[in-house]
Amino acid sequence: MTAMMQDLKNSKVEMDIFKTQSHRGKPCGVELNVQVLGNNSWEIDKIKFENLSTIPNCLLKSREEFNQFYFARRKMHRLDWVFGIVKNS
Repeated sequence: MTAMMQDLKNSKVEMDIFKTQSHRGKPCGVELNVQVLGNNSWEIDKIKFENLSTIPNCLLKSREEFNQFYFARRKMHRLDWVFGIVKNS
């Protein structure tokens, strides 16, 4: 549980820094919210999230923007992306 809480805290710090970039955390004009979660702490069933048949170009560009940002800070890490879409009602 401690590792999970630390992942959430670290993710918030990363996103706060990401939002200081020129795009303000909104590459393509769409707000990006990333949570970097350690494999050892979380059970993520990727099957539930991989229902996007094609990933929109804007989301691909946003992912690339975050990858460049993240890997500049954490060269030895690896990211596997699981997409979840949040709809505001």
